[in-house]
Amino acid sequence: MFINYIPAAAAPDPSVILLNFEAGLTDTSPYGRTITGHNGAVASTTRAKWGTHGITTDGTYRLQTPDAPELRLGNLEWAMECWLYVPTSVTFAADNCIACKWTTTGGTKLTIFWGIDVFGRLTVGFSHDGTTLTGGAFLVASAGAVPRDAFFHAAMWRTKASALDSTYGAINGVSHQIASTSIGTLHDNAAPVCILDTDYSPNPLPSGCSMDAFRMVTNSCPFPRGDFTPPTGPY
Repeated sequence: MFINYIPAAAAPDPSVILLNFEAGLTDTSPYGRTITGHNGAVASTTRAKWGTHGITTDGTYRLQTPDAPELRLGNLEWAMECWLYVPTSVTFAADNCIACKWTTTGGTKLTIFWGIDVFGRLTVGFSHDGTTLTGGAFLVASAGAVPRDAFFHAAMWRTKASALDSTYGAINGVSHQIASTSIGTLHDNAAPVCILDTDYSPNPLPSGCSMDAFRMVTNSCPFPRGDFTPPTGPY
């Protein structure tokens, strides 16, 4: 008697944005979004964590993709992650953008801002009303400053594992819990996702900084409540 073996289907890719930069500014998530590079933003061979291409900003670069239903965070689990390179020579102003949903085009629309503060720590701000930061301030999302002169893994996520709603930031898998209770329902507005800079007030990622392998996930979370091992290869 022969039994046909049917392999288990691979789990669907939960990415809603995935930029590896090997094919320029091409989103290789299942959604294949249009990513627009502003102010001359292009992938280059200057630095890369994986493969040959990453993106090294001149301090004005902004990558942007329009809002879509699956990019809205609401009360969902979500995660953003990437590899960053920060030269020793770089100094930070207040709140330098890694990624956000924040625009002033057609009126202020704010959901989340993830960046690096003046002390070199990961920081994050949320909005419940769509126009102002909850509590009026950014929250520290890493216990220490970012590494210099080497690529490091940076992540920000919300998980509801074990029925506990928690929000974390991490550098190279070492996590820092920034909210041990629910951050509530974030405002769902039509703000685009911006990477490296926003068209609003906070500062861009400074000139000379590089990024590789940016990924955004919604409606699930790839990270645990606590520390983890960073990815060992590109997605």
